[in-house]
Amino acid sequence: IVYEFVQKSAAGELDSLLNFKRVLEVDMIALFAGIQNQGEFDERLQTVFGEAIRAKNIVLVIDGLENFIGQDRGGSQDIMPVLTQFLKLQNFQVIAITSFAGLHKMEQRAPDLLTFFGIVRVEELSQGETLKVLQVSLSSFESKYKKFVLYPALRDVVRLSSRYIQTVPFPKRARDLLEEVMVYATKDRKQKIVTSSHVQEVVSQITNIPIGNVGAKEREVAHRRGHPVRVG
Repeated sequence: IVYEFVQKSAAGELDSLLNFKRVLEVDMIALFAGIQNQGEFDERLQTVFGEAIRAKNIVLVIDGLENFIGQDRGGSQDIMPVLTQFLKLQNFQVIAITSFAGLHKMEQRAPDLLTFFGIVRVEELSQGETLKVLQVSLSSFESKYKKFVLYPALRDVVRLSSRYIQTVPFPKRARDLLEEVMVYATKDRKQKIVTSSHVQEVVSQITNIPIGNVGAKEREVAHRRGHPVRVG
């Protein structure tokens, strides 16, 4: 949805308040780096949000919002006070991403915060839909890594991530796998094409299972490593 929003905004196909926006993801982990206390973190966050407002054409994206809300998160800083302050400002625009479990968690921790958002519930994409999403964003991967991805390789990214990687939903699991495949492919500077063999090798490394030879023992190993496997 965010990628579709970016495309439509760039093409001027949305409401006038949303057209021609720069969409930037806030790297919360980087913001947390080196922080000693809540006050120091609030200052840093206010600077980032303030710069977005002054730019006048920025929409911020916060992925996994539930992970940064509330005081019971093992000592991590809480963005809710500063975020709530800025959400009251009309020219502050933000997209927050969470899971169904994360939404439920925020409903318990910060119900007032959710009143500032319009909630869009999205079911997990099918393999076919995920393939289309990857095709839309493929040019950015190819430009970033200077590699050309063959269609069979892209298709295997979706197929193998569906079969072997069950920890996150589509399309994220496929995008994450594609990113790992591109990183792996860059090790061979002479090869300019990403093939299915690259995808299979990366999945084998992730799961520690030779692709095409998955038995009960291998499934047990994969589960222990945190990569559940479904055979079918």
